[in-house]
Amino acid sequence: MAIVILAVGLIGVTNLMVVAASSNIAANHATAAASEGSEAMEMLKAIPFRNLRAGGSVTADSPSQNTSDPPVITDAGGILTKWNMYRQVDGVGLMQVRWQITAVDSKTFFIDVVAQSTSPIVSARSRAEFTTFRTCTVAAPPMSCP
Repeated sequence: MAIVILAVGLIGVTNLMVVAASSNIAANHATAAASEGSEAMEMLKAIPFRNLRAGGSVTADSPSQNTSDPPVITDAGGILTKWNMYRQVDGVGLMQVRWQITAVDSKTFFIDVVAQSTSPIVSARSRAEFTTFRTCTVAAPPMSCP
């Protein structure tokens, strides 16, 4: 009887260990996604307003996968030409970051950044989304905005 009680207890503890390990893996991926998404948002905020371009998608690579490391999202003139990046994060795996820039009007861009793990097990649970907008407050035409 004691062995049966011990076995039932061990099965319960084993299940808790599996759930804890799974949650820990998902949390590591979510932290990496938040970090990569935040970094992408900071890169987009550092681009001068006049060099931003509407485009991209948070659901598909546009125009193709950007796997350069360190990430390069602008051309030689500083004009935004990439709308995604893939980066290998040590201890976690490949992270996917996509962004979409929408022109609200001639002086406002809405920016949406989505980052998540490419691991099929935790991709949806690791999703991190950031949004912001960039505006030009200079009275002159938009191309004069810093």
